[in-house]
Amino acid sequence: FLAKNGIYTFGPIAQSHGMVQFDAPNTHEFWLPWDAQFIRRSDGIIVCMMQNWEKSFGINWEIEYAKSIGKPVYYMTPGEVPNID
Repeated sequence: FLAKNGIYTFGPIAQSHGMVQFDAPNTHEFWLPWDAQFIRRSDGIIVCMMQNWEKSFGINWEIEYAKSIGKPVYYMTPGEVPNID
């Protein structure tokens, strides 16, 4: 949806989950350092506010990490283009 609307993203789950099928660990300890690398190199993060998103340890960690290094955090409603100006 975002790519179709000209917003280029990297989604940690969508783009790295396949690695678990090839024996990559499925733990926060393994994946959060990866997330940190992508967040450091990004222009910010977009949080899609899907049902129960606020209960996700990983999403909350990413939000706090992004804020701690001065990256903007944008929130979007599913199906709506976020305002990232």
